[in-house]
Amino acid sequence: MIRAGRTVLNAEEVATACGYPSLRAAKAAGLFEEPSFPRPVNQHGDKPGYKMLWDQEQILAHREDRPVPAVPAADSPDDLLDAHESAGLWGISRATWDTYAKKTPHLIPTHRLIHGVKFWRRQDLIQFPRPGKGAGAGRRPGSTDTRPRTRQGKDERLTQVAELLADAAAEGVDLSPADIAARLGISKPYARSLLQEASAPS
Repeated sequence: MIRAGRTVLNAEEVATACGYPSLRAAKAAGLFEEPSFPRPVNQHGDKPGYKMLWDQEQILAHREDRPVPAVPAADSPDDLLDAHESAGLWGISRATWDTYAKKTPHLIPTHRLIHGVKFWRRQDLIQFPRPGKGAGAGRRPGSTDTRPRTRQGKDERLTQVAELLADAAAEGVDLSPADIAARLGISKPYARSLLQEASAPS
């Protein structure tokens, strides 16, 4: 998380700020492994190529051998949350959030790209209408959706299918068109069409 009003540095900038001619030189000297070295502001490096970022004030304090100040603890509407934290704020899995971002980005707030890492403003996440709430409520068990499908309605269905696929992938299971149809109360042909579209490379 980037706290409101704070500036962050990427690894190359950290190396320069600490007086090294290159990132390779900083790594060779063990800069990032020093016990007193500040922790990254985004600590969810769970994917290949994930870019760590550091708070500028903390890095400068470390360079000058001063006590490293803590980042503000209080939440602010202008805090910037990474994908992991944004998913947590919405109460969904990281896999589901990543599916939204990849397949249906219009269903989540616009992100801000900082040093190649996507962040979302806390207040935007709080105010943005979340997809899928109440979807399918009131439909009788066994009934199917035969109403004309508007673009908005199809987008909502695609989001629901994407979420089901993400959750299933996290559990290591596969979903068939019949599974999708049963869970969403739609016809099998429509479920098959949605499944193909949701699974297609973006």
